[in-house]
Amino acid sequence: MIHRQPRFCYPGRYLARRLARCLALCLALGLALGAAPAGAQYALDYETWARPRSAAAVLAMPAVERLMRDFLRAAAGSRVELRYPGGAEGSLWAGELRDWLVALGLPAARIDTVSGSPRGDQLELTIRSARP
Repeated sequence: MIHRQPRFCYPGRYLARRLARCLALCLALGLALGAAPAGAQYALDYETWARPRSAAAVLAMPAVERLMRDFLRAAAGSRVELRYPGGAEGSLWAGELRDWLVALGLPAARIDTVSGSPRGDQLELTIRSARP
């Protein structure tokens, strides 16, 4: 009688597979839709952000989904500007969103965080063309 070792699915492996599927979907959407407009702007309000988060939930947020799709279509060297409300709370919010964007595949070196969103209850995300 042959005894087989049970196969376990580690939570990290499961999350990595789900994240890879989400990124593949974003890439497919980006390639299918053509070039992204320069200066495209997206707003993420606090009410949307306050919901429980997972990789799939963050990617399902309309502003994040459109940003990821358009960033994949953007010209090489394009950057994301993340404008947040000032203060400690705004800084923490921007830092957490930045970490999620990096986890979803955006290069950290191409994300600029800037204080001074005109509205205290939202973050503004903008795709900027490559610097000359």
